Amino acid sequence: MNRKEEIASYISEYLQKNNHAGDTLEGIAKWWVMAQQLEVSVSTVKEALSQLEANGFVVEKRGADGRTRYQACVPSKGES
Repeated sequence: MNRKEEIASYISEYLQKNNHAGDTLEGIAKWWVMAQQLEVSVSTVKEALSQLEANGFVVEKRGADGRTRYQACVPSKGES
């Protein structure tokens, strides 16, 4: 897929989720396309973190605010 087709795909996905949306060229570039790229990027990061967690490199913890945080999986004293 070339870059133009990729951008068209982002816009199409946005419009499928927000069928009453409308914006300027600049707004579409900033809010629709860049938001889609961020969404893809965040999902890729989540997949990578899940893999790292499964391999014992990171641990997932819930904070007092209810948000999930990830940190290095450090063995407790006495573990090797």
